[in-house]
Amino acid sequence: YELGGRYFYKDWLFSSALFVRDANRLIEWVRPDMFSPWQANNFIEVVSRGAETEIQWGSQKGWLRQFRLAYTYIASGFSVMPGFESRYVLENLRHQLQANVVLAAGARNRLSIGLRAFERENRAETFAVADIQLERDFSQKGSLYVQATNFFNTPYREIGTVPMPGRWWRAGLRFRI
Repeated sequence: YELGGRYFYKDWLFSSALFVRDANRLIEWVRPDMFSPWQANNFIEVVSRGAETEIQWGSQKGWLRQFRLAYTYIASGFSVMPGFESRYVLENLRHQLQANVVLAAGARNRLSIGLRAFERENRAETFAVADIQLERDFSQKGSLYVQATNFFNTPYREIGTVPMPGRWWRAGLRFRI
């Protein structure tokens, strides 16, 4: 269930929403004790309640072209079949803050900077990851870009024990049809 709204005022966007997700018989890795191997099974029920809010501003003039700030809060209650432990249920997000800014450098160049900070349900670690992209329009229908994801090479994991990649680079062409 979700209830929310958006409000546009000139160059501004404001949005907020409240939500509830009631899921049962989710597939999760479970085991009866720490000596047994993990097995996938439909043992878990999760009720997530939360709120998200966003403010965004954009313009086609000046050096600051776009600004966006968003926050999401999620509180999850869960139950696992008695006698089993869950592997990933505490890996759900609890807090996430996103900030993005797009700067114009001349008529054809844009620099985008994004930051995402997040904390998991288990509160074991809090992470902040930054992404940067430089884009140059070469016509009205195309551009060339270079992007650095995880620019500061922050060691973090999205879920479980799987580490996410460090800094990595991409380059590409975009065409508008």
